[in-house]
Formats: sequence, C-alpha cells, structure tokens
Amino acid sequence: MHTSIDEYTLIERMPTAAEYSALRSSVRWSVLDPIMTQEALDSSIYGCCLLDKDRVIGTGRIVGDYQFYFYLQDIIIDPEFQHQGCGRQIMNHLLSYLAQNAPSGAFIGMFSGHNIDSIMAKYSFVRDSFQHMSKGLFFVKK
Repeated sequence: MHTSIDEYTLIERMPTAAEYSALRSSVRWSVLDPIMTQEALDSSIYGCCLLDKDRVIGTGRIVGDYQFYFYLQDIIIDPEFQHQGCGRQIMNHLLSYLAQNAPSGAFIGMFSGHNIDSIMAKYSFVRDSFQHMSKGLFFVKK
C-alpha cells in the first residue's frame, strides 16, 4: 500500500482511452465506447494524470468552451490510492491551470457524486450561487 503522495508523479497529459476506461472500471463507473472515449478525451481543454511508476492511478480533465465555461470533469482515483491526497493533488493542479488560463469572469463548475461539502469547503465552490438564474439541471441522453 502506498502512503506518500511524494511517490507519485503528476504529468500534463490526457489518459489514453484504455487508461481512462481502466480508471472508470476501478471506481465502478460504466465503461464507454472506446472510439467515443478517445474523441471525448481529445476534445478536452486540458488534462493531467497521476502516475505510480508507469501506471496511471488518477486523472482529471477540464472541458468547456475555452471562454466562458470550464468544468472540472472525471476526477478519478483508483480506489487502491484513494484517501492519500491524490485527488487533492489533481484538483490543485487543474485549478492552478484555470487560474492561469481562464479569463476573468469565467464560470468554473463541477458535479460531485459525493463529498460535495468537503469539496466546497476546500476549493471555494458554492452551491446554488446563481439561484436567480439557474438550478443546475441535466439529463443523460438515452
């Protein structure tokens, strides 16, 4: 079992479709079509991977329109490496990229399946900050 974040290397690159699918599978997310997966990864604004030696153990990416909207997406850590600061390292790196590259006034968002209160507290995200404008609706196309 790994215990030190210093043992891992963060690199600025998107995961391959195979690496991404393996991470999705490790956290029990559905595995998607490989061609569509590669196209989605290629369309990302920015991404990074966290490696344990040569193995990708975590990833995160930014999607959006490059101007007004940026979403932190698919921050995935292999369960064997969770609760060791890996997710925090990826989040900090992605937010640092946005601090340097997103224009002033840009909307930076994310969805979280769990730990939303912890994420809000650590990273200054707010819940329902635009109550008068929107409610955060979405659907998954069948």
